[in-house]
Amino acid sequence: MLGFQLGAGSIGSTRWRRLGYQASRGRLRERGRLKVWTASSAGADGFGQSVSSISDGFGVGTGRGPSGVQSAVRQASMGLPDGLAPQIAVLVISAKLGNSFERMLRDLKKYFALQRWNDVQVIGGSASDVFLEEEGDVKLMLLGVGETRFTTFTVDSCTSLDLDLRQEGIREKILGTRSGQFEDPIFMLFKTPEFVNAEKVISMLDFAFPNSAKFGVHAGNIPLRREAVFHNEEVIEDGMCGIVMEGKIAVDLIVSQGARSVGTVLRVDEVEDGTTITKVKEMGTSMESQGAPMTLFDMWQYTDVISGRDQGLAEKCTMIGLGIDKFEEGEEPEYLVRRIIGIDNTNKALAIDGKVRQGQIIQFQVRDGQSALVELESLLKKVAVFKIEKSVEAKFPIALLLFSDTERDVDTRKALATEIALVKETLKISVPVFEVISDGQIGPLPAPGFVNYYPIKGVGVCGSTFEHSTTSVFAILYGSSPRG
Repeated sequence: MLGFQLGAGSIGSTRWRRLGYQASRGRLRERGRLKVWTASSAGADGFGQSVSSISDGFGVGTGRGPSGVQSAVRQASMGLPDGLAPQIAVLVISAKLGNSFERMLRDLKKYFALQRWNDVQVIGGSASDVFLEEEGDVKLMLLGVGETRFTTFTVDSCTSLDLDLRQEGIREKILGTRSGQFEDPIFMLFKTPEFVNAEKVISMLDFAFPNSAKFGVHAGNIPLRREAVFHNEEVIEDGMCGIVMEGKIAVDLIVSQGARSVGTVLRVDEVEDGTTITKVKEMGTSMESQGAPMTLFDMWQYTDVISGRDQGLAEKCTMIGLGIDKFEEGEEPEYLVRRIIGIDNTNKALAIDGKVRQGQIIQFQVRDGQSALVELESLLKKVAVFKIEKSVEAKFPIALLLFSDTERDVDTRKALATEIALVKETLKISVPVFEVISDGQIGPLPAPGFVNYYPIKGVGVCGSTFEHSTTSVFAILYGSSPRG
């Protein structure tokens, strides 16, 4: 599986490594096929009103019920140094409190005013779950980083996303008048699950800011409850919002898919509506059987193609991996894992929660907790190297963010607690954790030319940021003040 990592370097510099290529003074050197990308950027002086130069601060607070915002603010403020006002607040509320979203956002602004924090920008959204260790309804993250520019943006179903071939035009469309203040910023995104233009917006951001880190989460839902994203006091039920950050802040990203391939590699021969696979063909086998995907899958269970253990895992959770690049004979293909959202029992076709094209390579995937930990540990060893590099540049971890899926494991809370402990132990960090359990994530994969094109799919510039399902996206935030 795959991981992706981005970070920040010295003021005024931009340097990046991608899939084992290292850039130095504009030149690329191949260094083997690593699965980690690091990019860095930082701004110049003259940050303006949205910048603090006092110190770095990150706090997490929790609360319970519609009145839990006050408790969350009180707890989160304890993580900030004296005299440091946060620039950004991220508020996550359980979807079961949907009727109270507007009031809770107003309360948040009121409590900020009592602290004389008048310029805090708020984003966030509903969540399927908020806590890992205890029951609760509200979680708040406060962030302040010295000499760093922050802004926020929103896009909803009414926003015009007309075709624009200019990077400058897209930057202005998304960020407005402040677009010129950002070169290669970090984006944290929240989106509602049904927002149809999300892929287009993400692709536009990839086109306009190709070297920027982009990560985030889908608003979570509970059956028959409300799902939404938040921007200041606004509740958006169909759209997305984001934080834009650049300066003395950095981030390392890890996308851990936690799935393992089973069965034979398949080629898609027929597709309906871009999401329903009706006919496939086996690749690299003596028989090269052809037929409906579930027909072949059922057949494998009576042969040696799928082991008994994997059959048991498949009964709990079966997914599809979409091949993201070409591979030579004997190599393992790389996959973007997607949920199976429906099976037609009449023709054995299957529908997935993502786009698929004719001729694409696919393979069935199963969730394997042990394999997921091995994958994460491998990715963390690479990130540990970049952490050391950042310490030389006086950048230190200040927080750990985790956006994970409700279907990550049968016991999601236990699995995520184990993963968080592994991250802290491997990277030797002791920092606050802000976790959100939801129904989808946003993060990078090294997949040029795969799905995310702008402005015209199959023709325009390709992107590298995707919507995910069943993954964990870890973000290690760095500032200039050592914390752990």
